[in-house]
Amino acid sequence: MATKRPSMGLMLIKCLVVLYDVITFPIYFLIQKPWERVARHEAVRARRLVESDPHSPYVRVGQPVQHYVREC
Repeated sequence: MATKRPSMGLMLIKCLVVLYDVITFPIYFLIQKPWERVARHEAVRARRLVESDPHSPYVRVGQPVQHYVREC
């Protein structure tokens, strides 16, 4: 049983989509800066109040993030 080959129009559309992806990927990568998001995610945000006590509560490290709800 022979398989059907995709039409030339469909192949052209696929090529254009791949070309668009290749051209725009570096632009979006530089705009979105995923390395900064990873660094923020991996940063220490809280520590134990008493390091030697396993039941000690956690406290925030640094200042809280500015948010419009907190400004009210």
